[in-house]
Amino acid sequence: MFCSVCGNQTALEDLYCGGCGQRIQQATPAAIIRTSRNIALPALTRSSKIGLGAAGAIIGVLLTGYFIAHATYGPSTPEALEKQLNAALSAGDMAKVASFLDPNQAQLKAAPLLEAFKNSLNDKVKSQYQSSLADARLSASHAASQDSTTKQISAFGSARGILQFVSNSNWRGTKWSFHVYPSELTFQTDGTNTVKGAIGALADSEGTIRNLWPSEYKFEGTLSNDFASQPFNGTANLLTSSKFTYTPASKTYLNIRFPDVKEFSVTLNDKPVVPATGKQEYRLSPAPDNAKFVVTAKIMGSSVQGSLTIDGSKSSQVQLIDTLKEAVSKKALDVILQSADTWVKATNAGDASLIKGIQTDSAYYKDLVGTITKPSEPKIKLLKAAVNPDSLTIRSDSITLNASEMYEYEPASGSTSARQTTANWTYTLQQNAGKDEWLITSHSSSWFGENVFNAKNNYSKEPAAATAT
Repeated sequence: MFCSVCGNQTALEDLYCGGCGQRIQQATPAAIIRTSRNIALPALTRSSKIGLGAAGAIIGVLLTGYFIAHATYGPSTPEALEKQLNAALSAGDMAKVASFLDPNQAQLKAAPLLEAFKNSLNDKVKSQYQSSLADARLSASHAASQDSTTKQISAFGSARGILQFVSNSNWRGTKWSFHVYPSELTFQTDGTNTVKGAIGALADSEGTIRNLWPSEYKFEGTLSNDFASQPFNGTANLLTSSKFTYTPASKTYLNIRFPDVKEFSVTLNDKPVVPATGKQEYRLSPAPDNAKFVVTAKIMGSSVQGSLTIDGSKSSQVQLIDTLKEAVSKKALDVILQSADTWVKATNAGDASLIKGIQTDSAYYKDLVGTITKPSEPKIKLLKAAVNPDSLTIRSDSITLNASEMYEYEPASGSTSARQTTANWTYTLQQNAGKDEWLITSHSSSWFGENVFNAKNNYSKEPAAATAT
């Protein structure tokens, strides 16, 4: 209220004006109401209006964003997750499938893993996932109705759990995703070979492919060693088990028997083959189709070398001593031929000192010397000698083999035809101490001894062809 004389503002309870002392006439309630309605409010400034408008717009945007974020956050139910996953799996849309994956399993989103999983999606795998997803949806719905705080619900396949549903709640709402139990495929070997496997472009790391989505995978690879390789393939069922181990079986093998001599070296297709310490045998698996062995050995002080080529796909064992039989037999033949030839010369001349190739302190040498007392009549001629390599036995300090010698005696007095005879022996040869030389140390014979000239395999020489030293 205001004074009607001086205009000074007064309170309702004032009887006199504090400005001029004029008595104030008390207003009726209706007048007070009318007066209060006539009070003017201060006008909003332009900046105030702009600020209020901006605040309103911000609140509107925030509210709109909240409702959009809430509406797009999902799948919001287990049923929606099951439906969208089945659709994505049926379409082979791995990007969509991966979008529903538990955020803590980012490693399963690697492109090679998703590509391998996509390629494995046959009708059987899809049916298994449909069954597992249905189980997960039922379990999740049941658990959610019993306990709203439940976060993880297990879903089981035909033989094991392959996935589980996971829910996450925040200001945007509730979102359901799924957690996969990853699987792994291991390629195993016996330790003597190298095995490399792959599922398509997905190769193993140190023998194992990890973080695989549960499925059935076709795999392939190679089993190899330094000498051969063999392809393999198969199928790994990772729906019923989280781990699958595959040990490829070799289709070919060779049991290699090394020479029973002190010093030797072996190459197979120009690569060294070394037996384990104290072992005389080596199992090579897989084996090369074309296997060429070269063996170099020190036998009784002499270096000999031999080779042998076999078809590893058709053979199961090889005696490497066989590679040396030709070289050893031919060297032994030279010694035998020399001893027989010099014995003939010594006999014809009556001079035992002409005998060569026989160990002088052996009983065999002494027997021969004892038979030579004077020049022989009729004269003897050595036609040829032969050895059978199949009869050869090689030991660390000696060799034994069968040999035959063909002699011709001059015609007897009054005869015009010469007489021929064949002697069949089993000889033992040893090293001449300290020398690269072999000598005959003993011999034996029987009426039923082998005639080497008739043997399927034999090496023969005439005296003029002898090369023994």
